[in-house]
Amino acid sequence: MIYCQRTINIALFLGAFSGLFGLQGCTQHGHGTLSKPMPTIVAPDPDNGSWAKLDVPSGSIGASAWSPDHKYLAAEIMVAPPAGASQDDSEQFVVIEDMATHKVCRLPDTVHSPLAWLPSGRMLVAGNTTGDNETPGIAWIGLDGVITRSVTLPDDISNVLCITPLDADQEVAFIAQRETKNGVTSAVYTTSGTEIETFAESDDVDLDGLYCLNSATGSKLFWTRWTAEADKVSIELYSISVNNPDKAPRLLSSSTIAMAAGNKDADADAEVTSVTFSPDGGMVAITCGILVQGASADAPPAYKQGNYLIDVHTGVCKTVLPVIALDDDLFNVWAATGQKFASTEMIAGNLQLDLWTRDGAGPTRVPYPAQ
Repeated sequence: MIYCQRTINIALFLGAFSGLFGLQGCTQHGHGTLSKPMPTIVAPDPDNGSWAKLDVPSGSIGASAWSPDHKYLAAEIMVAPPAGASQDDSEQFVVIEDMATHKVCRLPDTVHSPLAWLPSGRMLVAGNTTGDNETPGIAWIGLDGVITRSVTLPDDISNVLCITPLDADQEVAFIAQRETKNGVTSAVYTTSGTEIETFAESDDVDLDGLYCLNSATGSKLFWTRWTAEADKVSIELYSISVNNPDKAPRLLSSSTIAMAAGNKDADADAEVTSVTFSPDGGMVAITCGILVQGASADAPPAYKQGNYLIDVHTGVCKTVLPVIALDDDLFNVWAATGQKFASTEMIAGNLQLDLWTRDGAGPTRVPYPAQ
């Protein structure tokens, strides 16, 4: 499964319910802001077609990830500072909850999203920032909260967006941003012991949504490559054999998403905000965002989002949710069977879970759980 996270503006998430992305998904920019945290912290559970409640007393969720056997839920919790206090007094930490016993284990404060489970379901892999210089890295954490292995990333890697386990030997692949003299580029990397190897690199475009499909014939990595102009987003879907990395990445399909959101803000193009591959790598749910002009000359710009479903091999794109204004970012999460996925939406202060079939039929709506 994929787990990804682009740069988050923590100030926008604190004190607000920040959408969840469970098995696969990503938090990108945190445009939405809510007036208060939700009274019950929940994560989408598409396998059971419901919400899953977490035994955490307060806060908001910025990321979540189910273990492959659906027994454990890892979640990044953000707690706003007391009224009148500085944002420096806020908290951000990751927990693992045993969903049968409801035992909660808080991980070291250096651990943060993106979050990914190894195939065994007994080891979490996550971002890990250490030292006074906040050096980025990746950590492997057991169910007891102990970091058993860590890798420090090279100085020119500034931000890990996605992590996916390669196979059962505990190595992972990830997408990260790299700073160069010509600007910021995106690249696919893999871990090998304490070493970091570059798999694929791209200039002037964004890579996102990394996913590894393991089978008897070998392992394949999938990812998206996207560019945007005005209200249109061009999507390219690639794959490469993990067992034969010397071969060039294969272009599987191309799609264009036209958001048609009205009067686009002149200073901002559309953008991809979430990429979520199905467990078999055959479908991908993609959310896009765009800044549009306010309803009047005095009104501030509004951020709108849409949800789209793309067949990885044919490039056929279906609009699942037309472009609308949401209170918070839109996220998708696939069920383990790959036959349905869920999207979380906050509309006019109401949190809801929409369930869609693999071909985009739906939704079946699940409201926020009653108190």
